[in-house]
Amino acid sequence: MSLKEVAARFVLETLLPPIRVNEIPNASYAAGKTLESEGKWDKALQHFYTLALREGDPDLRGQSLVESAQMCINYGRFGQARKYLTMAETVVSSQLGDDGEYLRARVWEKSAWIDDYEGNFAGSLEKLSSARTALQKIPLNAWGDGEKSLESTINHFSARAHIGLAIKGESKKENLANARSYLERELSNNLPPDNRGFQFAWLARVALLEGNLSQAELYITEAKKLWSEKSRGILAHYYLLEGALAMARGDPNLARRNFEQALNIRVVVEKYPKGEADALMGIAATYWAEGQIGAAGMYAARSVRTYPLVVFRGGM
Repeated sequence: MSLKEVAARFVLETLLPPIRVNEIPNASYAAGKTLESEGKWDKALQHFYTLALREGDPDLRGQSLVESAQMCINYGRFGQARKYLTMAETVVSSQLGDDGEYLRARVWEKSAWIDDYEGNFAGSLEKLSSARTALQKIPLNAWGDGEKSLESTINHFSARAHIGLAIKGESKKENLANARSYLERELSNNLPPDNRGFQFAWLARVALLEGNLSQAELYITEAKKLWSEKSRGILAHYYLLEGALAMARGDPNLARRNFEQALNIRVVVEKYPKGEADALMGIAATYWAEGQIGAAGMYAARSVRTYPLVVFRGGM
């Protein structure tokens, strides 16, 4: 990890205040998942963490801790997320059989998310490999929706990690080919629309990095078709991609309009610090391309203040 990465990680893990959690009455896992799907991650955390404190069933307690970690990851509170994952590891040690392996795989998978967001893509791939190994210890005939969904997430984040390494200039051609392989493998499965859209979105990123703009446009169009509910936060991803495509085509004005759309969604519809920072950095890039250095600097500073680790993936 470079000095800049250490500094950004220090800001996120020590200077940003942890999300305040309180025990609540009538906490339920189902209510937490509903709130999560609505982008109300702080409220979902209250349900999951209350269950983690009160629940006697070790499997539900462990799963609630993993979900608590995920809510913190969404807000960039990685130190708090690691705390919950460490607590979940304690539960794993008391779990036997398939339930224990599934929980172990989820802990590794969430740890890989943190590495990904912190720019430690090699570390993310290592943890994803450990997650895959734990998951594969469960017989295929015992797999349910949870195991299938987890395998899909492992594949998707493996692709992301390879893209991250390519952005860093490490064996770019090979890493992009590996990313494409994972994403196309996922598209061969029967995925829910949102999930399928994300595979196309990341294939668009691969195509942009390869300089294949016409192919990137086709992938973006496919993602938009699958993300049909326009009031949802997921549409921010679409506008970020349209902005990146416009920048690649030399149209910073069009790019800025798309990045501003993404920013509005991430501030008004669904608060997501990383997505907000990505949009702000995109706007900064458009002003920089036009030679408006002051405006570029202002938006870049806002982006880094919102989510310091944005500098390691830069809106991708």
